[in-house]
Amino acid sequence: MTLPNLPEVPPNPSTQQLAQVVGALVQELSYLLSGFLSSENAREFGGWIVGKTELQSKDKMVGMSTEITGADDIRFWAGDLKTGAPNFAVTESGNITLKTDVGYPRIEFNSLNNLLAAYSDADTYIAILPNYSGSVPALVLVDAATTKAFLNRAGSGGTTLGTFDGEALNLQPSGSLQINGSSGLSGTFYVSATSGGAATIPITFTKGIRTS
Repeated sequence: MTLPNLPEVPPNPSTQQLAQVVGALVQELSYLLSGFLSSENAREFGGWIVGKTELQSKDKMVGMSTEITGADDIRFWAGDLKTGAPNFAVTESGNITLKTDVGYPRIEFNSLNNLLAAYSDADTYIAILPNYSGSVPALVLVDAATTKAFLNRAGSGGTTLGTFDGEALNLQPSGSLQINGSSGLSGTFYVSATSGGAATIPITFTKGIRTS
């Protein structure tokens, strides 16, 4: 319920003090009767706690805020304390954080860090990054908190599919594998050993011609 912010009556008040208390009481009741409610004369609405800069649930896990700290302050949040790690948050500048669950697996959207990420645990996930290696957007695969593979597109270098940390890159088509390029095919390819066949050997192509 809404509680009036009643003025206190001092001990042994003078006539002037009583007049001031009555004046403050009349103003408070006028606010309430006229529908003018603020954090000065209201403390609770339907389970929502009214503060000087915040309107939040009793457990403080959901709310909105007008607090100004000089940073990009959270304006709306849910799922945890505002000062904790809420699953949903919108800052003053419009940056958004959204997590589907507090545990794993889960999906996370964050306009400041990962645009979109799917986690199996905190250190194993696939993510779309807006500014990977500078200003290059990329899709990355992370295992044990280490990026193992990536796909990105750079204006000067073209599209790259690669690995880190000594990871192999395996292409396993159920049919034939075709590589077409207008500028030819170059590089060293390692052919895996097959049953009864030769050991793993490198095959080098230069401009589409096998050179070794």
